[in-house]
Amino acid sequence: MKEDENIMNEVVQYLDSLITTINPELDMPVPERHPCQKKSNELYDDQQDYIDLINKLQRHTRYSPAYCLRIN
Repeated sequence: MKEDENIMNEVVQYLDSLITTINPELDMPVPERHPCQKKSNELYDDQQDYIDLINKLQRHTRYSPAYCLRIN
């Protein structure tokens, strides 16, 4: 069990070194429609489209300080 945790921590650390995002609007609701379903002519606001995408895809279902870098 401890070995599995160590492997998982290594994987998370590796992925964290590759993938980082900052959510500029933490309190925005998760959009009902998946942002990737939008057609190019429906993209009007780069900032809002980014926020929708982050809020749909980058939300934790469970919080763990071991991997979450949320800044209050």
